[in-house]
Amino acid sequence: MFSGEYNIRKLEQLPYHLIHSQDVEKLKEGALCNLDFLLAKLEGTSVAEVLQDFNMALEMNKDDDELKLISNTVKIGVPALRENHYNIINELIGRLKESTAGMKNLEKLVKDAEKMSTTIDSLPLVPYNQCLAPPGGALISQLLGHSGNFHYNPNHEAVPNNFHGYF
Repeated sequence: MFSGEYNIRKLEQLPYHLIHSQDVEKLKEGALCNLDFLLAKLEGTSVAEVLQDFNMALEMNKDDDELKLISNTVKIGVPALRENHYNIINELIGRLKESTAGMKNLEKLVKDAEKMSTTIDSLPLVPYNQCLAPPGGALISQLLGHSGNFHYNPNHEAVPNNFHGYF
């Protein structure tokens, strides 16, 4: 669906300028609640860049529940998004489908994800309903590639129980 070259300058600068224009609706419609933009940014740049946009937007719009939900969904889904940027479709449907009441931009984003899910061949399974842990609960991120238990050190960092090294 998205291939070729990307206008990296636009992908990086559009959210920045929309955030600083303080027009939250344009920011949501044009970038952070726009599935086409999010997919292009994930493919053209990185998950870290997307998260940076959400962090900057939330600094100026601390009480925006739509931005918080989408940002936290991306944070939880980082491992899946690094594997395949189209996994944002699964993350949005699987975590947010039943959380869209009264949030028009979020509702449109999830509906767009459902529509696009039928056109992407690289997604073998797509959730029909919300079936993943929603953002905002105890799950903040996922630790992949570890088989043991974890404890938290004094700095509140997750550390494997068998870790004997230094930070």
